[in-house]
Amino acid sequence: PGVVPSSVISANVVSPSSTGPSSRGTKVSWVTGLTKSLSNRFSLTAFHNDLATGRFMVIKIPSTTARHYINRFSYGYTPALRSAVAKAGGGREWFNDQLAHTKVVDTRADAMKAWFPYLRSSSRVRQSADRTGKRNGYELSMDLVRWTILRRMLSNRQLFETMVEFWSNLLHVPANSDGWMFRVSYDTTIRRHALGKFSDLLVGATMHPAMMVFLDSARSTKQAINENHGRELLELHTVGVGAGYSEAEVLSSARILTGYHVETWQPAAQVYHPDRHWTGPVKVLGFKSSN
Repeated sequence: PGVVPSSVISANVVSPSSTGPSSRGTKVSWVTGLTKSLSNRFSLTAFHNDLATGRFMVIKIPSTTARHYINRFSYGYTPALRSAVAKAGGGREWFNDQLAHTKVVDTRADAMKAWFPYLRSSSRVRQSADRTGKRNGYELSMDLVRWTILRRMLSNRQLFETMVEFWSNLLHVPANSDGWMFRVSYDTTIRRHALGKFSDLLVGATMHPAMMVFLDSARSTKQAINENHGRELLELHTVGVGAGYSEAEVLSSARILTGYHVETWQPAAQVYHPDRHWTGPVKVLGFKSSN
């Protein structure tokens, strides 16, 4: 960039390079000598070299506070997001609007679900499509992945999408796991509770057939208890290894989850068998039950 006149610095604007458009791509420059207080208070303006026209375009750069919200709770700065933040009155105001995600108009992103018809189908229909060769299970799983990525890119509900990703990571079930036919339903459960109470989300995710298949509680019975899900519920999904629970409490956690069976062949279903459920007193940290 060329020398920036003091008048430009005081106006919080950067002059483009006097050498003309760059053949190597985007050229963005901004004032480096501004104090933090000025950066917090004012939006900078940068000049972007448009490769299509060879002309410089002025691009508004949000204030430091607004950038913090955008970086933490969106998937990247776009003209649409810039307009939304400005319309709301700033980063914090935009964040507050995003919390009421159902009120955020999202027509374009919502319409994209129609690109993947089986995302609207039941677990049994998806399973049947795989069994009959209409669409194999891997492609059905990838439909969910593709739709998820598109929503992150294009949705106006950026805070909501980042929270869906956050909870999907904490309460992880792979898209192409053995219970893949239930995975769209599991995503719906995550989305239903993404900005709600964690206790509701935890129960919904823990008891969901996709999670039970993934962590092996789907065939855990009083005669053959599988501890995997009970252990992960404590270690990964909630309190963590530093909480001080014992192996006996891990066993109690697993005993609580016994008796559920998930059919992943045909037809897809989740069934509770009371006669396979372990009964008796259980204790997990501060929780006690006759079970």
